[in-house]
Amino acid sequence: MRSASISRRNVLPSLAPSVLPAPALAPAAPVAGPAAAAARVSLAAEVLAAANDGKRIEAGGDSAHAAGSDAERALTGAEEIPAGMTPVPTFAEEVTAASAFVARYREQFAKAIVGQTDLRESLLLGLLSGGNILLEGVPGVAKTRAVNAIAQMLDLKSGRVQFTRDLMPSDITGQEEKDQKTGEWGFRPGPVFVDMLLADEINRAKGQTQSGVLEAMQEKAVTVAGTRHKLLPLFFVVATQNPIEEDGVYPLPKAQYDRFMFKVDVPNPNAAELSRIVRLKLEEGEAPDVERVLTRDELLAARALVRKIKVSDEVSDYIGRLVAATHKGATTVPAVKNSVRQGASPRAAEWLARSAQALAFTQGRHYVEIEDVQKVAHRVLRHRVLLEFEAEGKTTTDELITLLLAGVPVTVKKK
Repeated sequence: MRSASISRRNVLPSLAPSVLPAPALAPAAPVAGPAAAAARVSLAAEVLAAANDGKRIEAGGDSAHAAGSDAERALTGAEEIPAGMTPVPTFAEEVTAASAFVARYREQFAKAIVGQTDLRESLLLGLLSGGNILLEGVPGVAKTRAVNAIAQMLDLKSGRVQFTRDLMPSDITGQEEKDQKTGEWGFRPGPVFVDMLLADEINRAKGQTQSGVLEAMQEKAVTVAGTRHKLLPLFFVVATQNPIEEDGVYPLPKAQYDRFMFKVDVPNPNAAELSRIVRLKLEEGEAPDVERVLTRDELLAARALVRKIKVSDEVSDYIGRLVAATHKGATTVPAVKNSVRQGASPRAAEWLARSAQALAFTQGRHYVEIEDVQKVAHRVLRHRVLLEFEAEGKTTTDELITLLLAGVPVTVKKK
């Protein structure tokens, strides 16, 4: 057998002249197009037949086994790749290689944060898909610590803004300022000019300041003094809000919630997790000690791959029916008809697909399964589906989404 490696890619097939049984079997001159393909297939079939009959083809000492291998390559469209050359990987192989960092990410996250698996995975899916995340939980459940740890792990330029009622939009976006030395006016970038922005307690700022951040999230740019300034390619917002505070807070308008891909409820740790947190704090202090697992450029490349993850027509159809079923007029789920005031927007369908792509990527798959959509559905829909006032004391949005997933069939029989 030859020492060169064999790759079964769809490249132009070739047969080495040394294995031909006689000149009569070889074409007299190169022929292009379908005729060439037919000639190669005919030649391969004859050589295979000779090999299968136990006949030896005496050409440079090669056996019928070698002749059969060459013929097989001709039939399958594979070509012998010279030693030292690297074959081009398939998309599935690219996804598998690019997603290898996910295991290291989870390992490093566990060094800094105890528990909070849903928080860990949601932040990763947001970074990979480019969707912004809203975290809701009481103080002290590691929201800020998790964001800082991820920025360190992924080599991101990060910033944090503590929202207060006197914060102005220009404090977030930046403003035109006069240089005291030169007397010239110039733009001073605000804290949004980072890869990852932590908008801490966003519901403590007034509506105009909230809108400044939400516009940057949507447009990936800010406009100051009539000039548009683009944000960094990875720009990603993690906003937090405290659900128990009532004084001095300005709840986000329901329409503004729609700009967040996920709403993640961050729970209190249990007793065992609290014990581990105490030991972690005593041993390491406030700063999470984590290692870098990915560079900014690698994360950008991974995000580009995520957008190419295959979403089949079957999955797209399921997403459409799932989102439509959140509306009273289109649903067949009784709980929705009785309890929902407002269903999800078209943006929900987009983020169901994009977050499912990111989830498939983290599992090393190059295609989306319906189970991926179901796994992200609560996080995508819980802040977009609004309950009737009468239903709020009887059920929760999460319970309703669970009933919705059970009531919407995965496939629909065609008539």
